Amino acid sequence: MSSEAPQERGSRKMIEERFGVKAFIGENELTELLKIVEQEGIELGNILVRGQPAPDWMSGTFKVQLERAADPVLSLIKLRYRCDVFPYGVPVINGVLVNFETAGQPGR
Repeated sequence: MSSEAPQERGSRKMIEERFGVKAFIGENELTELLKIVEQEGIELGNILVRGQPAPDWMSGTFKVQLERAADPVLSLIKLRYRCDVFPYGVPVINGVLVNFETAGQPGR
């Protein structure tokens, strides 16, 4: 996967000009995401990627212990991902479920 968007995508320039966001997810961003979810104690649930030939939207879910949740969530936010964090466990919180998706998508 290349870190450059294919030039033949006609809507790429329009999305970047109109909404001020990149219209694709580069290889560097995917590498950083993988570094975050490969940390010890993170249980990856799923990842959904949309867009061919260059991905332009991604979402996923992972579980992590409550004590270890801050670092991966803050790292995702720094990479401009939207995060929803839900505690689980009754009566004591055992961990959190983190849903994340790329931020700045037009129409969302």
